[in-house]
Amino acid sequence: MQSYGAILKARRKERGLTQEQVCNLTGVSRNFLKAAEANKTNVRLDLLLQVLELFGLTVVVRDTGE
Repeated sequence: MQSYGAILKARRKERGLTQEQVCNLTGVSRNFLKAAEANKTNVRLDLLLQVLELFGLTVVVRDTGE
């Protein structure tokens, strides 16, 4: 299974967008986008959702029983 960061980066590249362009379209900072694409765990969910929405992606929460 790919990480959310890898999926996000791949989708951005498929669309031919730079990180700067994504930041301008979504209002997030470049540092945030870099952290998200690197799959950092301390990113703000509200900002991540803004970026995911640009690419038509959603978040699915699964109960792992833990």
